Amino acid sequence: WSSDVCSSDLHMRPLEKAQRIELWDDTKIMAGQQWKPEINAALNRAKAAVLLISADFIASDFIVDNELPTLLKKAQSEGTLIIPVILKTSRFLRDARLNTFQAINDPLKPLAELSEIEQEKIYDKICLRIESWLPVAIATP
Repeated sequence: WSSDVCSSDLHMRPLEKAQRIELWDDTKIMAGQQWKPEINAALNRAKAAVLLISADFIASDFIVDNELPTLLKKAQSEGTLIIPVILKTSRFLRDARLNTFQAINDPLKPLAELSEIEQEKIYDKICLRIESWLPVAIATP
């Protein structure tokens, strides 16, 4: 999933540089920091979440028991934007917690099965969705 994070980050980097979003993943946790409070703090700050869906994601006890409940609750109570990205074949369509959210790509055509150019189109689509969801930026002189 690491290369997928890097590729999608590249597309969103201009939004981060313009201070319209903060990109966060667990690679931001520094050696010596307590990782669980850092993850919880990031989840609590999140206004949008890109979920990189694979069998590993769905099978992860930590994600299912700790991260997903927080994000799903925030989606319901605060309108947090949840964007599933189907990386690999998984049970996404059969998972009632997740399949209520429209995936950015066809769950029957995961990113792993697409050409590099088609993957780049999906990464750009993620960025476009987030950009269209953000409040309109006010130009400064």
